[in-house]
Amino acid sequence: MRLTSMIAAAGLVLIIGACGKKTEECNAVSGALNAQGEKIANAMKEKGDADETGKWMKDLAQAADGAAAEMAKITLTTPELQKFSSDYQTMCKEIASAAREGVAGFTAVHAMTEKQKKGEEVKEAELKALDAKFKSMESGIDSAVNKESAIVDGINKFCGGK
Repeated sequence: MRLTSMIAAAGLVLIIGACGKKTEECNAVSGALNAQGEKIANAMKEKGDADETGKWMKDLAQAADGAAAEMAKITLTTPELQKFSSDYQTMCKEIASAAREGVAGFTAVHAMTEKQKKGEEVKEAELKALDAKFKSMESGIDSAVNKESAIVDGINKFCGGK
């Protein structure tokens, strides 16, 4: 009987320890999501003309890269949280990549504007390529951002059962 009690007590300690680890990891992930999400949201506030928007896109790429890097720093042992973390990092990298496409697009707009100021012709092919670049950027950002809700909902559902 005493051996059974000791085994049961040891099992309870393992369960409590596992719950504590899940809670600790959930809190770490939630804290990173909130802090990094705020940085990304602040960077996504469009500012105006092409030069400013180009800077905005650079800021967004840096914020998204930073968010992915911060999430990667969190050591996770819970498989579910490892998956959510990986998905979040991928989403952030997709946002950063699309934002860099936008920076390239705004750089091209600036170059075309300078060309026109000099009286040089901007070719139809250049305009079509630029349009495609902006559509790709917009699609990339939309696609990545649309993943966020599922990731956050999954984390909240998983961690809500702490």
